[in-house]
Parts: sequence; structure tokens; C-alpha cells
Amino acid sequence: MNEMWDVIGFPAFRYDGEAFDPARCEVTERLLAETAGYRRWQLCCTLPDRKLMLRLTRTEYRDYPVAEYLPELLGIGDEASGLVEDFQALAFVLPLPRSERWDEYPYREVRVRRNLGSKNAQDDFVAADAVLRDRYPVDRLTMDTDEGRSSAAFLPFFSVDLSPEDGYNFGLGWSGAWRADFHLDTALRITAGQRKTCFQVLPGETIRQMSVAVQHRSGLSAAAGRNQWRRFLLEYHSPRDRAGNLLLPPLPLCAWGGMSNRALQEMVRIREEHLLPYDTFWVDAGWFGPAREVADSEYDGSDWYRTVGDWRINPVPHPDGLKPVADTVHAAGMKFLLWVEIERVMPDAPVAQEHPDWLLHTGDDVGNLLLDLGNPAAWQWAFETVAGLIRSQGVDIYRQDFNFNTIPFWAEADAPDRQGICEAKYIAGLYRLWDALRTEFPDLLIDNCASGGRRLDLETVSRSICLWRSDLLGRPWFDCSECNHTENGYLSGWLPLHAGGVTMNPLDDYALLSGVGTGGSFSGFGALELAPAEWEWLRSRLELVQRVRRYFLADFYLLTPQPENRRNFYAVQCHDPETDSGVVLAFRRPETPEASLKLSCHAVVPAARYRLERWEGGESDVGGETLQQWHLEFPAPRSVQLYFYRRIQA
Repeated sequence: MNEMWDVIGFPAFRYDGEAFDPARCEVTERLLAETAGYRRWQLCCTLPDRKLMLRLTRTEYRDYPVAEYLPELLGIGDEASGLVEDFQALAFVLPLPRSERWDEYPYREVRVRRNLGSKNAQDDFVAADAVLRDRYPVDRLTMDTDEGRSSAAFLPFFSVDLSPEDGYNFGLGWSGAWRADFHLDTALRITAGQRKTCFQVLPGETIRQMSVAVQHRSGLSAAAGRNQWRRFLLEYHSPRDRAGNLLLPPLPLCAWGGMSNRALQEMVRIREEHLLPYDTFWVDAGWFGPAREVADSEYDGSDWYRTVGDWRINPVPHPDGLKPVADTVHAAGMKFLLWVEIERVMPDAPVAQEHPDWLLHTGDDVGNLLLDLGNPAAWQWAFETVAGLIRSQGVDIYRQDFNFNTIPFWAEADAPDRQGICEAKYIAGLYRLWDALRTEFPDLLIDNCASGGRRLDLETVSRSICLWRSDLLGRPWFDCSECNHTENGYLSGWLPLHAGGVTMNPLDDYALLSGVGTGGSFSGFGALELAPAEWEWLRSRLELVQRVRRYFLADFYLLTPQPENRRNFYAVQCHDPETDSGVVLAFRRPETPEASLKLSCHAVVPAARYRLERWEGGESDVGGETLQQWHLEFPAPRSVQLYFYRRIQA
């Protein structure tokens, strides 16, 4: 693994106009931790003027070909440091030999595999690959964001393919505005960092920057490399409880916070009466603010967005708070999830009136204000407010939403010689908030929402999961089935733990199963008055989802191309190599003209025997070669096939 550090090197930046050179620094090293799985140590580079230190925490994994590091800048002198400019946490340089044979393609060529982020659009998370060649203008590429949310424009996870069985996967840990640049000449050069940095570091100050993880997939196909990456994230970058158990996405029943306590408790009672295997009860926005009558639906005149920042529980629908609802939920054997948007504040909220110095502005105070998590007093209020709700209301899953662009707020707060500092301190405050909540409540699961999946990066997925990939999903007037195909199919290639809204129509297998991943978010609206056969259908399908979703923790394969093209079939395979078993989900979409789909399953042994179990009943034994040349028939558009398989004979 040591050769990885030769490629990754050190961060790059200019200091007082000159390029940073670690050879000119005083360098010390100390071991932080050593386990069977990794070795972690710290390099401290003191610059010649002794006003600035670069502290680099490095982790080298023994069970995965992954190197990871976190850079921080420390003000160690008695006065402000020199000017730090254009700080690039990732400064990757990989020499690439050029072919000397004239009968081969003369240019070096590298494929960059990347994905769009989330904009609440039907092409959220789709692939946006590019090919670099060492000639202008196709020798360079830029990825950046137009929002202060890390996965709004692009996912901060990407790959470079040098050959079919050699390449690198990258994960960036920055939950704000970032930029990555690619350049191919005699070498492949990749830089990535905070979008704009030009600042002095003050005495005693620590400025955190982007963390980076790099995986070398030598000898592995792109699909195998991605599955290795997924296993790495599950082991080292996924939230766990106090016993070390993985915190998985729940199977929640969702309700609007403006509903009365009696109505919320009635939903729990109906869930028990019909033996529905939901494991979580989700109370979304609308429960907070001054005492007033409120709508019991988000889509029927709710004013929830006008009272964000006022986290008093509205006593009109909730006269005794939400604790009675949580008690009912817990008595039913479920967990209680509560929505909060702690970072956004309306100008007339009590905290805005009492502590205006805690808030960031853009000069337009009639709209959103931003609670400055880089301000210690504001951070303390945020922690005490959220911790108080968790403690007093019996919250098991804390849902933190984040619904606006923060770049203008951070930019306006920065002085000319401190550009990037407000954002850096804010992002560090966000991580400290979540870490403090997880320390205070060791079994707490954090649901990370930012108008859907707009804040997915290496740091947030280490502390939270995403239960709502896009605000496009779950609208009562919109069938989001095909959007779920696209989002699940692409996002699962990078992240194993996530979920999205599911269209809920009685007896609609296609819609419900389209939303299956490691979790699914199921609306309770309109699902309280069903016929007996419809209740039985819902119970049996939720039991099926419970069985299927465990396989989404295993290796994931997208079996059909371009799920964003709605004329294509959509099919995925999840394979557990430990048990040599898995599941195949295949959908003929409404616009798919063909009735027959040919599949080639991964990770099956042609000479072995497998038992196939169809989800609607019936088993058969087939050879592995059948699964590699498998024909599925779909008698009608908008239909689904689901099979479990397991190896029964070598």
C-alpha cells in the first residue's frame, strides 16, 4: 500500500505566493492507532515561517486497497499566517506511458466514470462519463457544484479507468461547495478541494479541509471494484450503534407532522391491527412553531416552511407534545423518527429575534437565514435544541433536512483575506454536531436529507443514511417508479445504504417493488381504508421487501443499460458471496416494447446447480449456465419479475 502514497502525495496549495513544498518543512510523524484492519498515523509539516502547520491524518487499510487522509491547517505562531491560496486536498499524479506502436491508438486515454447529483429531476444520479485524451481540448474535465450541498450537481464519488482491470475509485469528504479538475498529458492529474480558498490562518485556529479516500482496483473489473468499495464503506464508513452493529435503513410508515396526536396514534393502531411489518414511524415536518391550527397534509395549505427555526411543538395538534405518539410507537415495537431542519431559520423565529449574531445573511432578511454552525454559541444552541427534542420526545431516528443553497451566505461572511473560512468552520461544525449527538445518544440513527439526496459524501455517509434520495419521489400525484429505478440503479453502485419514496397504490406490485433497496420510505396517506384483500397484499409485500432488502447489502450489479431510458428494461442482481445466494429484480417498464429480456447474472458458476424461487411461489433447479443466459418473459408492460436463487450443488 505504501506505493499509493507516492501517487496521492501531499495536498497542494500556494503559501504567500509560492507552491507548498513538504521538503522545505519540518516533518514529524506519530502513530495514532493500529488494528488488524488499518494503521493510522499523523504527519505534521511545519512551514519555514513557523506560523502554519499542515496536519495530515493518514489511514492505510490492510484488508482493502484503500488509502485515506484528512488535511488540517493550524495557526501555530503568535500572529496570522501567510496567505493560503487554492488549497487542493487531493493532488493525484499518476504517470502514464504512451504507446510507441504506430498501429495502436497513439493517444493516452482515460475514462472518468461519474454521476450527476440530485436536482429533484428525473435524471438524478445518472451516469455522466467522459473520456480524456492527451490532446486539447479533450484532455481536461471539471466537476463542481452550484450549491453549498455536496451532491447537488455531481456525486463526490468518481472513478478513473486506465484499463478494463485497472483504475482508481475516489471518495471526497466535503459537505459544502467543492471542485475537482482532471488533466491528462504525460500523467493523469486530479486535484480536488474546497471551491474557493484564499485565507490567513489565525493563531490557535484549526481549519479542516476535504477528506479523501482512494481505492486502487488492480486486477478487478469496474463492477468488482465498485463492490469492493461498497464493502469498504459498510465496514469503515457506515453508522453503527453502541454495540458495533450496523445501523440499517428502516422500513418506515410516514406521516405528516401537522396531523393530530390522535390521528398519528390511529395510524399505529391500524398498522398493528393488520400486522404490517413497518419497523419505524416517521413524523415529518409540520409539527412545530407557535400555537395555531395547521393543515394535516403537506399538500393542503401547510405553512410549515414559514415557521422553520421555531422548534417549539405546536400545542394545537400536539397538546401534550409528541411523546404520547412516541410511547404508542414504542409500545408497538417500532422506532420513532422526527423531522427537524436545524440549520435554516425564518426571520421571525425566536432565535432570530433573540440572537441575530448567530445567523448568516445575504442582505435579504425576508427569506431564509442560516444558523452559523461555525459560531460556538450558535452550535451549542443547535446541539441543545436537537438533543432536547431527542431526549424529551423519545426520538430514535433524527431526520435533519437542509433545504436551501448556502454558498451566498458563506461568501458574504468572508473578509477578502478569509475567503473559504466561514464555509470550512461551518462544515466542521456540522460534523461536530452529528458526532456530539451520536456520543450523547450512541444508538441514534441520523437520516441525512437535503431536499432529498443533495448532501451525500464520504463524511456524511460515515455518520448518517439517506432515506429520501430525491424530493421528486413520494408525491401523491406522481408515479415515481421509473425514477426509483434510475436512482437506485446508479446510486447503489456507490453507496449501499439509502432509500427513497415509494408510490403506494393498492395491489400495485410494480410500484411498490420499484422502490426496494436497503430501505424504502412508505407514505401513510390514503392507505388507511383498504379492502381486506388489499390489506393482505400490503402485509405480504412488506414482508417480501424485508427479505429482499437484506440482499442490497451484498454485491450489487446493474444488469441492464441506461435505466434513465424508459424504453429499456430495468434489472438488478444482488449477490451474497458468503452464502452464494441472491436476488434478481427485473421490470418491464410502461414504454418497453419488447416482452422478452435476456440476462447474464454475475458471480454464478456455470457448472453448479442453483435453486430458483419465484416471489409469487414455485421453485425449480437450474444450472449456472442457465442464469448466465437467462430469458425472462413479461406478458404485459409495467410488470415485474423477482427471483431468489441459492447454490445447492457444486
